[in-house]
Amino acid sequence: MALGVLLVVGSALTFYAISNRLSAHRQILAVSHAISAGQVFGTGDFTLVTVSVDTGGLRFISQADESTVIGRQAAVPIPAGAPLVQEEVGPPAPASGLATIGVLCKPGQYPPSLAAGDHVEVINAGAPTGLSGGTSSASATATPIAAVVTAVDAPTDTATNGQVVSLQVSADDVAAVARAAAAGTASLVLVAPAG
Repeated sequence: MALGVLLVVGSALTFYAISNRLSAHRQILAVSHAISAGQVFGTGDFTLVTVSVDTGGLRFISQADESTVIGRQAAVPIPAGAPLVQEEVGPPAPASGLATIGVLCKPGQYPPSLAAGDHVEVINAGAPTGLSGGTSSASATATPIAAVVTAVDAPTDTATNGQVVSLQVSADDVAAVARAAAAGTASLVLVAPAG
């Protein structure tokens, strides 16, 4: 008889836990109109929708985190009414006079602990190449370029070794950083924030 009572109580508790989990909901952000890739999110771009707490692994952005999205760019086009997920939110939009550029850095070209918000100097560690294809003996010393890390991501090509580091630099320095990145000679040095 006691075993029967325990089974009934256990079943009731299990049913309560499952129904409570299924009925648990939270409010998340959805876009109120179509958003194009690169568009900067503003306060008028969102509406709220209710979803189950069990989202099947999708990383929805909750109402409480709306302020962390404002001022950032859409990484992909988003149709009107679609719930917003973390992967659709790109880095912050650069301020006037600044630009964001991605640099593929291989191990040894960046500190392994590098993270968004870090201040770095970009150094072109490559040596100049002569017209004949030989390497000049002259040292390739270039002025370090100040930058701020906005994101560190794994390459989409799993065969590529290293990390893609998004850097915010002065618009005047973009060409120099792009040349070093294309040559694979851009090295990042972690420095203290200016000031």
